Amino acid sequence: ANPVVGSVVHPTGLVDNDGTHNDDGDVTVDFSYQWQQGTDGSFTDIPGATAESFTVTADQAGQQLRVVVSYTDNQGGPEVVESEATAVVPVVTEPVAPLMAMATPVEAGSVLLTWSPPTDTGGAQLMGYTMEVSSAGSTVRMVEAIDPATNSLLVTELDPGTTYAFRIKAVNTAFESAFSEPISATPVAGADPEPQPEPDPDPEPQPDPDPQPNPNPGGNGGSGDGTGSGDGTGGDAGGDTGTDTGGDTGTDGSGDGTGGDGGTDAGDTENNVATGTAKVFAPNRRVFKVGAGTIRDDDGRGRLSFQWQRAKVADEFTDIRRATKRRLQIRDRFRGEELRVVVTFTDRAGNQERIVSEPRKAPLTVANKPRIRRAWAGKPGGKDTARVRWARPRGNGGAEIVGYQVIAVKVVKNGRVVSRTATEILRPSKRGKTMRLEPGRYFFRVKAVNEVGKSKSQRSRVVRAR
Repeated sequence: ANPVVGSVVHPTGLVDNDGTHNDDGDVTVDFSYQWQQGTDGSFTDIPGATAESFTVTADQAGQQLRVVVSYTDNQGGPEVVESEATAVVPVVTEPVAPLMAMATPVEAGSVLLTWSPPTDTGGAQLMGYTMEVSSAGSTVRMVEAIDPATNSLLVTELDPGTTYAFRIKAVNTAFESAFSEPISATPVAGADPEPQPEPDPDPEPQPDPDPQPNPNPGGNGGSGDGTGSGDGTGGDAGGDTGTDTGGDTGTDGSGDGTGGDGGTDAGDTENNVATGTAKVFAPNRRVFKVGAGTIRDDDGRGRLSFQWQRAKVADEFTDIRRATKRRLQIRDRFRGEELRVVVTFTDRAGNQERIVSEPRKAPLTVANKPRIRRAWAGKPGGKDTARVRWARPRGNGGAEIVGYQVIAVKVVKNGRVVSRTATEILRPSKRGKTMRLEPGRYFFRVKAVNEVGKSKSQRSRVVRAR
């Protein structure tokens, strides 16, 4: 294994011919773990590192790791197994700056940014990115805690026509990189105006909306009760010309002639179907947004409506209730599923149009932060301790929570941080922890851990270790 600071290591591959499981595959023995660090074959125990997994800290930089597993097998024999040593944990340094690749205006007031990750993370796990948005030399916005697994970001709510510069830096467990070289883009004002139909050089005659009495009602209009021919003409030269639009009644000299049915039926007009695409963007791991700026309709595009859908079963999409806005907040229950959006509108000719986006899988993300219930000093006498209790986070980011990490932060009276002490990854059923600490003032932070990484944390009140 090649661990780095911030990564989580686990023992694997333990086999015992005397058995550690039953026929159903359930573990039947109690394993005890002790993680160790060292060099050149000489190892010492890491205090408190007795869980199945271990989160590498800066204290292990320049050291190798191994774990000693103790148990009694199914035949009653005591066993002690030492793992092979890992590679040396690199000393943590600043990561190399990422490389900005493209800045593309995609819709009104929005720019899509892409970048290449750092070629060297500084010997530690990459924790995320920070994006700076500036204009005319002044910082407009800082976008922090960008997911380390992504390499794109949709920046919205920018002023169309204003040129912005974007640069990014990487963050590992201890340091930030320098900013990348900036890249510039100017957001567009919006979609081009809808193309208007060209005027018909030879329009169909339209009925007079306010007909006037015929000054020559009879004239030489024949018998006055003649029937108009199939081309809509009633009577003869003395009468008016009947007009037919899909079977309207023509008028002859006496006013009771019947028009023909040879006019043009407006219902036979060919529909110009909508063109373009609806593309789903992911500004971050918690939001999907649809870009519909390329949708066009030669009949005139109407107001867009949106309906997001999910596929619980492959290719079987169903509507998501109340998900009818341009943005979709990704709930934990959607994570790992294919999502898409159906865009509908009525064009100016009255036709119902529909465009469906390509499906996009809702990404997993870190869990919500656990809520700290209480922090208090330990019992007086004996070792200096402080205690903290927490509640399970409301959301797991779509992935099972595999444990928690507690960080005790030592501060002085003015609030300045002087040290941090972190536990190994605790089992997911834990809801409290007592920590042995040096005398002083501390506050706690608790992070939930899933397969994506560690959550953000809530700060407890300050307590004294005693």
